[in-house]
Amino acid sequence: MFIVSLVTFAVGVGSGGVTTPIILTFFNFSFNKSVGLEKAITFSGSFIRYLIDVCKKSPIKGESYKPLIHYEISMLFTPIILSGSIIGVVFN
Repeated sequence: MFIVSLVTFAVGVGSGGVTTPIILTFFNFSFNKSVGLEKAITFSGSFIRYLIDVCKKSPIKGESYKPLIHYEISMLFTPIILSGSIIGVVFN
């Protein structure tokens, strides 16, 4: 039950700075194992949220034929996010 609440919490927050200390404190994992578990929790929550939303339609009146997920926007921002991550890793 606690892991399920961590999954739902992790997806909305970004999870790295919140979930890892929770796993370290309450479950006494090593740092390496808690980071790996945190990544698995975040991926699982995101994937489950995608499966829930993939078949839904837009709630905007007159656009009910469009999907809820705007794939064009995600294709626009994904390269920007990935390049920002790469630059952050290089400067770190």
